[in-house]
Amino acid sequence: MIEAIRRQDPALGAWSQAAADGLTAGEGVEVISQASLQDFLWYRLPRKWPEEAWLPVARAAGTVLESLGLKRYASIARSETTMAILQSWRAESHQGFARYRAAAEDSGVRPPDTDLVEWGSIMGMEEASAYAHLEGMLERAIVTGELRPSASGWKRSAAALCDQALREPMAGTPSQSWLSLLIGERVKTA
Repeated sequence: MIEAIRRQDPALGAWSQAAADGLTAGEGVEVISQASLQDFLWYRLPRKWPEEAWLPVARAAGTVLESLGLKRYASIARSETTMAILQSWRAESHQGFARYRAAAEDSGVRPPDTDLVEWGSIMGMEEASAYAHLEGMLERAIVTGELRPSASGWKRSAAALCDQALREPMAGTPSQSWLSLLIGERVKTA
């Protein structure tokens, strides 16, 4: 797919390869999620890449995602939100970081703190895995229409969905929940 883009437009092909590498880290398309896309475009790209690469990589990400049939993700890459966040990083890093955090929270795929758990700023492997599990669950809830970010009460609904998912048995280990795994890790490292 990158080669097809490169044949049509060599410059876009080079940026597309950079975008694909940034989005997947060589792991394949299946690792791309809304949360990982937002993290890449809104945080890692402006923090780790030279400023002159930000817009070309974001635009190329849109092209790559569109060619993969991931239209919803392509629209995020091409969105006004993405462009505004990158502009904020350009103005000042603390401004860019604040805009990234607000947009990520407003997207609905960032697990909120709930009655059961307050997420740590530094996470162990188990907590990070539980967090990623909830990101995927929240994205599925958005796609199916069960959760509508920006609708009245959506943050309460997201917290309730997260608490429910944390209590459910984990696939492959029915005696273990994400919550018990996370608490066990916190007890061990306390």
